Parts: sequence; C-alpha cells; structure tokens
Amino acid sequence: MDYARSTSVLLILCASFMVSMATPTCVNPVTTFDPLVQYFPQNSRLVATDLGLEGGEQTNTDSATVQFAELFEVTYYNHYKVVKTRVPGKASREYVLYQCGTPKPESDTFWSNATFFRVPISKAATGGSIPAAFMEDLGLDHRLHVVDGASISSSCILKQTSVCEGITHISMGTTTWPDYNPNEAMMSWRTELENNDEIGAVFTDSFDTGASKSDKDVEFDASLDKGVLKTAEWLKFVSLFFNAEAKANEVFQDEINQVEAIRKTVADGVGEKLKVAWASASSLYGNVIYGTEY
Repeated sequence: MDYARSTSVLLILCASFMVSMATPTCVNPVTTFDPLVQYFPQNSRLVATDLGLEGGEQTNTDSATVQFAELFEVTYYNHYKVVKTRVPGKASREYVLYQCGTPKPESDTFWSNATFFRVPISKAATGGSIPAAFMEDLGLDHRLHVVDGASISSSCILKQTSVCEGITHISMGTTTWPDYNPNEAMMSWRTELENNDEIGAVFTDSFDTGASKSDKDVEFDASLDKGVLKTAEWLKFVSLFFNAEAKANEVFQDEINQVEAIRKTVADGVGEKLKVAWASASSLYGNVIYGTEY
C-alpha cells in the first residue's frame, strides 16, 4: 500500500512537471515593433517593497526596485532592461535583457563586456544551490535544464532529476591541483552547457562555479551580499531573466513579512537576549574574515 501511494505521488509530480514545461511567453507580445512602446509594463517590473521594518539592515537607496542588495541593480527601458553587478575586487558585469519579439539593442551603447539575453529565457543551468532554490521559490524549477545534483538541497528538484528526468544531472567537475586546470568532468560540463541550444543562461558566480565559459554565463553573487535580506533579494535578480518580476515581488514581500514577524517576537521577548555573530574565514584570500550584517 505504501509503495502504491509513493508511486502515485511520484507520477503526479512528474505529470505536473510535464504540464508546466510550456514555452514561456512574452510579457507584452510584439507584432509590429514600436520603439516608443513600453514592452515591460509597470505591473511586470520589480517594485518597491512594503518594508514595515524598524532598524536592521540598510536599504539600497540607488534603486527603488532593489532595496537591500548592494551588489546588483536594474534599470528598465522601453524594450530592454539593463542589469549590472558590482562585486568588490571583481570585474563589474552588465547584462542586457531584451524582450522577445523586439530587436537586440546596439552593442556600442553598453559596456565592452556586456552580454545580451532574449527574455524570457526558456531554460537555465546552474552548478549552485542558491540559484536553483530561488528558481524553485519562483515556481520556475521546471525551467532548470541542467544541474549538478551534488550541490542541490531541494528534494523536489532532486526527484525531478532522478524520477521525472525533466532536469539533467551532470557533475560540474573540478580543477586539478596545483595548476587549476579543469578535469575531464568540468570540460564535459562546459561543452554541454555551451552547445545545448535549450539553455539560455548559466547561473554561475564571480568564482566561476559551474561556469560554461561562454556568453551564457551570468554571475550570481547572492552569497557575497552580506545580510539576510540582501542575499534574499537576489531572488529578484533571477526573476529578471524569466520576466517573472511580479512573482518575485510577491515572494520577497513574504520574506519581508516573515523577517519583521521574527524581529517583533524577539523584541517582545523577556529575559536576556543573546547576541550571535555569523562569520567565515578563508586562508586562500589572506585570512580574510567575512562578516554578515544583522
């Protein structure tokens, strides 16, 4: 009986996954392109969050749509959006996301290292756990095409790799010591991601974790944005590539509400309040200690 019930649950999971695999559509379908039309309407953009917070983390005042995260920003134009990342000690990156059905913007308008993506992308790949988790939070796990299962913590995504076979598991490999050359598994990972036409973007980071070493790579550095809500707001970053900003606004507002509820519970508590520090150290970078703001 238990086996039958488990089998039924897995069949339902796989059926739901297959139904959700329809090709994503444009936010504002284009028939005849008009450069004066806003192809990213206001209700499909990132919006300011209702904070309701007392104290705590500083907000990012440079952008009304990115309030906590300090390492990325987005600017909307009529038929494209420009996403910039700035990680201390690393080269800044610029991603130009243009609406499907509209022309690719002229490259000489942007940074020399700018890369262009037609959005919404159909499929993505990642060797990281956080991008995969954020895609799941946004209801976009069916848009994951390739992952390294060793870095995935979500049981639902792992079932989709092993049972439904809707997501492919490939080892992203590693580098050899001490010359840091990619091993055979890493070369195979890179070849698959670069040559697979279904994959529109590869979420990596400024350390090239799971990178394809192609123009598909998108540096996703949520873990370097030091703070709970700063990291959490990178969910919005992922949403930009799928035109899923409306869902990101909703999910992040829930995060804000949960954080405020916890802060209120702690503030109203009685007795001694303990202080906890979160930090990590790395000898690879001169014994630098990375602290997290709370």
